Amino acid sequence: MLKARLSLIFFLACSCLILQAQTFKHPYSFYGIGIPEDQATARNAGMAGISVSGGNEFSYSPVNPATYSLLNYTNFSMSVRGKIFNLSQDTIHSWSNLFSFGHFGLGFPISKKLKWNASFGLQPLSRTGYKSVFSIEGGHDTLDFTEKFELTGGFSKAYLGSSVKLFRDIYAGVNLNYIFGNTHVYHSMLFDDELALLGFISEKNSFFGNIGFDFGLHGKFKLKENNFLFAGGYFSPSVKFNISNDEVVTNFLNEDSKITFKDTILMTNQISGNFSIPLKYGAGLSVLLNNRLFAGIDYKFEKWSSFSFPGITQNLADQHEFSLGGEYTPNNEDLNYFRRVTYRAGIKYALTYLNVPVNLDHTPMQSENLNKAALTIGAGFPIRKTSSFIDVAIEAGKTGRLYEDIIREYYFLINVGFRFNDNWFIKAKYE
Repeated sequence: MLKARLSLIFFLACSCLILQAQTFKHPYSFYGIGIPEDQATARNAGMAGISVSGGNEFSYSPVNPATYSLLNYTNFSMSVRGKIFNLSQDTIHSWSNLFSFGHFGLGFPISKKLKWNASFGLQPLSRTGYKSVFSIEGGHDTLDFTEKFELTGGFSKAYLGSSVKLFRDIYAGVNLNYIFGNTHVYHSMLFDDELALLGFISEKNSFFGNIGFDFGLHGKFKLKENNFLFAGGYFSPSVKFNISNDEVVTNFLNEDSKITFKDTILMTNQISGNFSIPLKYGAGLSVLLNNRLFAGIDYKFEKWSSFSFPGITQNLADQHEFSLGGEYTPNNEDLNYFRRVTYRAGIKYALTYLNVPVNLDHTPMQSENLNKAALTIGAGFPIRKTSSFIDVAIEAGKTGRLYEDIIREYYFLINVGFRFNDNWFIKAKYE
């Protein structure tokens, strides 16, 4: 039975990696390490992503590794996401969509007496997909040409973590992370002319990887019978990466609109420069009332103002995010199925790291720090005769505004997750 469960984990993990390989296009993914992926599980996503002090015997949050100790069962969870978004600038509008991997993880008790638990899993951190095409149609004295630039890639995090009870209901946890990513840059120049002229294609693959840590604390405090207060916090130090590049530059003869490859003028494999993912931290408070109503608030900070990448000036801003959400279960022992369903909602607001230029036709150029606001709803559907759940979360939000050449995004996100809870590693006492 255990072998079948582990085979299921392997199959779902492979499926998640296939989904992660998908690409997309978004102009703001040029900034930083790309468009950040929400680190909340599907359960937390329905409550606007509150995850610092949230957790129970059936769920945990990798954002705060101290929540692993709240588990009483082996918990396997995974999620997938579907996103539809609209990008607008002045009177131009563009629709796009993306179906992607959300996360997968396995959490399990090691010693129930010590409340010593562990977890491992994989989460996407960011996604990059940027493309620009610049064309010039000259007159008699200017050559026509087309220049293309395309950037794709992203970052992910594989983690192995553990947590333990310090005293009473105070827990501490740590994640050992391997953060890795890659980018592919395509750059070409093509002369649209009948003359025999040289063009070029440059393709550069960059690879990144290093070890990082997350540290977390979590406390549970009894207010009165069946009423509890939870408090949590986490801290993730900055992680520094060396950049390993593979680059090939080829020139070609462009004659009569046909490309004939002529020569490879550059082929390199080298380490050049470094950059860091900035430190981040967060804190949260939540309450559980009568084992039915759970509500909480989170604050999260990321120091993107310290970010720099060799050869690129971006002038990013520090990111601040506030989330308020909760869930309500009418009666988890009722015979009526829909009274055992958990209903969720939340709201979040962020001053993002995006510090984008405005007034592109004027000098000196100014910039604006974009904000993001979203509403979420969700539900947790119990699977009959088990302690497992199907979680669904829907988020509708907006980033930026239509003002002075700024690109505004409206988006609609659906997050579907599965939480399987069982006693997997209990040794049988009787044969």
